[in-house]
Amino acid sequence: MIVAPPGVGKSVTLRQIVAAQYRASHLTRVLWATHSMRDADSLGDEAKAHFDTLGTPASIVYSRDDLKAQGRAAEYAPQFDWTHHSATPVKVISHTRVGQIFGPLGHQAQGLGNAQLLVIDEEPFASLSLHASASDDAPLTLNKLARAGTSPVIQALRQVAGAAEASGTPQPFTDVQGNVTGHHLSGRSFWQAFIAEHPGPVDPAVLTAVLKKAEVAQAAFVAECFAEDAEFARTHPSDPRVRFGLDWQGKKLDTACLRFDLLLPLTLELPVLILDGYAEQAHYDALFPRQKVTLHHFDPGPPLQVECFPFTVHEAREGKFFRGLDQGQRRKQIAEEIALRAQEGKTATPNRRMLVLSSKRLESETSEWTQYLTDALAERGLALEKDVSTAHWHAGRGKNAYAGHDVFAVHPPYLNRRHQEFTLAALYPLLSQAGQRETATQRLIAAEALQMLHRGRQTRYTGTDRPRVIIGDDLNKARERLAPLQAQVELSEYQPRLCFQSLIGKSGGKKGSNNPRWVDGMTPLVEDLLKLFPEGLPRSLVDALPKHGGVRSSTPQVRAALKELTRSLPNTTLYRAFHTPRTWSHSDIDPGGHGDNYALQEALMERCGFEKVIVPGRRKGSVVYVRPGKDPVTALTHFQEKMKAAGVTCDVR
Repeated sequence: MIVAPPGVGKSVTLRQIVAAQYRASHLTRVLWATHSMRDADSLGDEAKAHFDTLGTPASIVYSRDDLKAQGRAAEYAPQFDWTHHSATPVKVISHTRVGQIFGPLGHQAQGLGNAQLLVIDEEPFASLSLHASASDDAPLTLNKLARAGTSPVIQALRQVAGAAEASGTPQPFTDVQGNVTGHHLSGRSFWQAFIAEHPGPVDPAVLTAVLKKAEVAQAAFVAECFAEDAEFARTHPSDPRVRFGLDWQGKKLDTACLRFDLLLPLTLELPVLILDGYAEQAHYDALFPRQKVTLHHFDPGPPLQVECFPFTVHEAREGKFFRGLDQGQRRKQIAEEIALRAQEGKTATPNRRMLVLSSKRLESETSEWTQYLTDALAERGLALEKDVSTAHWHAGRGKNAYAGHDVFAVHPPYLNRRHQEFTLAALYPLLSQAGQRETATQRLIAAEALQMLHRGRQTRYTGTDRPRVIIGDDLNKARERLAPLQAQVELSEYQPRLCFQSLIGKSGGKKGSNNPRWVDGMTPLVEDLLKLFPEGLPRSLVDALPKHGGVRSSTPQVRAALKELTRSLPNTTLYRAFHTPRTWSHSDIDPGGHGDNYALQEALMERCGFEKVIVPGRRKGSVVYVRPGKDPVTALTHFQEKMKAAGVTCDVR
């Protein structure tokens, strides 16, 4: 195991060593495994290109479908023969091929098993294990298995599922927002119910036949594991394995599916090198239980500097900020903050692009979030993918394509409960190993976060060249999330440019607002208004701005007069807000600023650099907002004169 942070050159250095060993005739059969193969800038393509420049012939081992699509179907089988005339000394394979070559599955890829060296670039657990659940695209429903053939096991499972559905026994899964996404029956409850329906030993041959007809991959291996776990549950009823169970997708208990999470047993009789920036001994001992695993740690270098931004696009129920604020408004504001930072990066010297990280669902071209981000960037003359790139968590590890980019993760990475309780059962199968599964989950989340936040390769740079890394996470929660790798990260509070925090004017008043985009939207209007009234802005004038909920009797006349005055400012946000509101990015905000003794208005003006002054006069006098060095009386007089000239007949103070 080679352990060093992302971006320090682990892969490059090892490829150079392999090339040198090839030139010395010491290595002629090397397997280089990566998790991505298809994209033009994938790690597999990157590895092949680098070996070629080093004078070491390398080839990519393609899938049958890929070769068929390229009209090269006849080349599939020869890829697995080191003696074929087309063979190269280095074969770049996917992580999945490792299981096919060295696992128990009888795949023709096992022809590559006599390699002299196997290099696995990045952590390979997902590809060295087998999983099935109700959330799969084609889940193994019990009805589907029953149609595939007669099996006492399937019959017993259907009885167990029916009884569980009738009694409501299955336990729910929930997402990060608390919504029920599915149910499960596992552990003691599952095995006790199954053994009651199927008291005798399981015949793996009969179960294999059914699984094969249902097109279950590695059917014989799955059947053998089920038989082993059933027998284990009989002899260890208080601490059974949790590798198998029943799953239901969604809120309803109506379609039971077979779930399994199994680790492929590998026979590795050759040297294996794994490159993993955040490898941990316990994880790899569990992943390769038949091998001795030795970790070689190298200088971790400086810690990754991460700024924590406590507002995320996921956690709608978290924090006072989002109380009463709909999800669309929240996401728009975050998109606008990203666009503002991206614009700063583009105009910086040297300029920097940005990478935005999110979940796969949010990153989709058709998602609402993508549209918000596209619109916010367009407002500042930027374009998605041209000026700002997007990627999702758990994808593209190890790529250097975004070196030098600022990284903005709109929410932290998550692993759902299914992953902790069941996916990791492939590594820690006993019911009593729940603590180990939880510990492994915490470390995997921390490793995933740092892997992806390192995509900008921040630690390669210094000074003004150093890219920023920002994550949508509360500082204290980020400390908890990254605790397993705390020595490799330095956390600080992010200071947003837009108004996310609760607003409190110097005069006190209401703390916060459920309409926070109002301040961001009104700020440029105030700045444009100052072009017409440079001495200062009386409250009556601010009340008349678009989206201000002014309630004075003079407001309609002042607003009409102001609308006419803005015709002299055709290229301003204030003009757009009055005359072409559909082109104004904040036209969808709710009116505000007049309630709670004008606390929000005063906070807005304070944020814009104004001081509130009361000019003596009738009743309580007139409120005027002025900047340092300006006279409030002059400002009020100037306002009144302009209103009179515009035909405003009511009293304006």
